[in-house]
Amino acid sequence: MQNINNSLLYLICLIPPALVAGPFIADGFVVIINFLFFYTIFKTKKFEYFKNNFFIFFLIFYIILIFSSLNSENVFYSLKSSVPYFRHGIFALAIIYIIDHDKDKFLRLFFKIALITFSILTFDGLFQYFMGYNILGLHHVHPDRITSFFVQELKLGSYLARMMPIVIAFLIYFGTNKKSYIFLSVVLIILVDILIFISMERSAFFLTMLSILFILIFTKKYKLIRLFCFIISVLVIVTLSIKDEALKNRMVLHPITALTETFEKKYVLTNVHDSLYKTSFKMFDQNKFLGIGPKMYRKVSRDERYKVGESSWNTHPHNTYIQLLAETGLAGFSIFMIFVISFFFKTIIHFKNLILGNNHMSDFMICIMAAIFINIWPIIPTGNFFNNWMSIVYYMPLGFYFSNLSQSKKFD
Repeated sequence: MQNINNSLLYLICLIPPALVAGPFIADGFVVIINFLFFYTIFKTKKFEYFKNNFFIFFLIFYIILIFSSLNSENVFYSLKSSVPYFRHGIFALAIIYIIDHDKDKFLRLFFKIALITFSILTFDGLFQYFMGYNILGLHHVHPDRITSFFVQELKLGSYLARMMPIVIAFLIYFGTNKKSYIFLSVVLIILVDILIFISMERSAFFLTMLSILFILIFTKKYKLIRLFCFIISVLVIVTLSIKDEALKNRMVLHPITALTETFEKKYVLTNVHDSLYKTSFKMFDQNKFLGIGPKMYRKVSRDERYKVGESSWNTHPHNTYIQLLAETGLAGFSIFMIFVISFFFKTIIHFKNLILGNNHMSDFMICIMAAIFINIWPIIPTGNFFNNWMSIVYYMPLGFYFSNLSQSKKFD
C-alpha cells in the first residue's frame, strides 16, 4: 500500500504545475488520483472517509446535478458534464486522506512544487511584460496581455490570484520564524501582486484585493508583512499605470467608465453582464426546482423564450451564483448556499475568538480559507462553475480546509 500512497501523494503535489500545463493534464491527474484513492479505500476498508459532512453534502449536490441533467432539454449533453463531476469531490477526499497518512512529507513536497511553479511563472510573466516574449520565446498572442506558459489562454492572473493564498499559507507554515522565508515571502508576494495587475485580468486583481483584506483582518501574526507587501505593490502599480497607457486604460479608466454607465443606465456591472444575468433569471423562473441542467446555458440561451438581447448568448452566465440558480435551480443552489453560510459562520466565530483571545484557527488555515473565500465571492464575473480547470482550483483548498476541521488545531 505504501507505493500506492506515494503515487497518490506525488500526483496531488503535481496538480499546481499541471494546472499550468493545461486542463487536460490536470484533469487526467485528478482521474488517476480518484482511481488510486478508491483502490486504497476498498483495499484497507477505511470507509469512514465517506462518512463526513463534506462528502454527504457533496453527494447530495451530485445527485441533484444528475437529476437536473435528466430533466434538461438535452439530457446526453448535460450528463456529459454532471456524471464526471463526481471526481472533484473525491479529489478533495484524497487530499484529506494523504494529510492523515503522510502529513509532513506531503505538505513539504506540495510546498516545494507549488513554490517552484509560482516562482517560475512570476519570473516568466514579468520577463514577458518587459521583453514582449517569455523565456521560451513565446510572444504575446493577445495584444498587450501577458499569458506566460498559458500561451493563448488568459488565465495567468486568475491562477496566481487563486493560488497565492495557498502559497502564502505554506510560507507561513514552514517559515514563520525563519528570516530567509520571511524575505522570500515579501519578495514573491510583491512581485505576484504586481504581475496580477499587469496581466490586466480585472477580476483576478479584485480577487487579490479580497484575499489581502481577508488575510489582514483574520490572521494574527502575518498582518504587518502582508500590509507591507501590499503598500510596496501599490506604489509600483501606480508607477506602471502612469507609464503604461494600455495598462492605465484597461485597469483604471475602463472600470471607472463602466462603473459610471452602471449607475447611469442601471446595469448590473456592464450591458453584457446585465443581459446574461437577466437571461439566467428567466431560465430560473421557468425551471425553479432543478434548473435547465448543468452546462446547458450555452444551449438554451439561444432560445427566444429566454433571450433578452443580443448579448444573451454565451457559454455561461459569468457568475457562479446565477449560473447555479439557472442550471441547477433551487435544489442545487441551496446545497451550495449551505456551504457558503457554514463557511462564513466559522469565519465569524474565528474573528470573535481572535478578539477575545480564545482558541482560534492558525494563520495557515486562515490563508487556506482566503483561497476559498475568493472562490465563493458572489459579486464578480466568474468562469464556468462546471469547467474542469476551475473545478480543480475550487476543490483543492477544500481538501486542506476539511482536513483541518476533522481535527482541532491540526495545522497549528
